[in-house]
Amino acid sequence: MSAAIDLVREALRDPAVKAEVRAIMADAPRESEKEMTPEPLVDAVEAARLLGMTADAVRKAAYRRSIPSVKIGRRYRFRPSELTRT
Repeated sequence: MSAAIDLVREALRDPAVKAEVRAIMADAPRESEKEMTPEPLVDAVEAARLLGMTADAVRKAAYRRSIPSVKIGRRYRFRPSELTRT
């Protein structure tokens, strides 16, 4: 593996190769950055508004695992995109 690293380093010393790599990287799609941005979580009150339920019913459904949720400490939080899929 060290030989491969040495070959890459040697190739990158060439200005033409270095410019070509930079051009490729500049044209590369930035989809991975979008995937890394976390979706904000909402509380039971906001989830209830999205689902047309009461906050208490949303909490009970999360406890029963009938709707997707994330438990943070003693509280449930919800991803709006997951709520609209169910």
